[in-house]
Amino acid sequence: MLDAEHPLGSGLHVGRPLRYPVGSDHGWLGGCVVAASALVLKLRDRWIGRDAAGREAHLDRIVGLARFLIRPDLACRTLASTVLGLCLGRLVDDAAAGYGVAPLPVETFVGPAHGGISLRAANRIHVGMTAGRGRRSAAGTQVPAKGIWMYSLVRDWRRRLGVAGPAVSLPPPPA
Repeated sequence: MLDAEHPLGSGLHVGRPLRYPVGSDHGWLGGCVVAASALVLKLRDRWIGRDAAGREAHLDRIVGLARFLIRPDLACRTLASTVLGLCLGRLVDDAAAGYGVAPLPVETFVGPAHGGISLRAANRIHVGMTAGRGRRSAAGTQVPAKGIWMYSLVRDWRRRLGVAGPAVSLPPPPA
């Protein structure tokens, strides 16, 4: 389904991938793949409130929503946020059972063609824009900047990451 219908295909995912196809009595609706987070992401780490040592100590506790798909022939007002909720609602337990590490926040990158409407509706927090250097892009090669959206999977995630104090306040997301 991802190979045929996602703009980036299914892809090869680093880290500890978890795949969540979502179906119903009417067939496959879409799904998502969760995998390793970006190794270095300045705005994410600023939002968390941690330095390079803190990032390296807990990098396995942050995961990335690597692929998200709602089949293009479907039109249902709250389907995207519902699918996100179903997938991420299982993530902490599934990752702990499968890999022995429970993730705390999830990062998601949204390209310029998408506004992040479904992420905003699903209570994700926009923390800024990437610098335009992708994981697989050659050195010095620019790719389109993407919006960085974060979501907390557990209430005390900052304490579990060893970060004291409140999260950094951020400017509002783009309209």
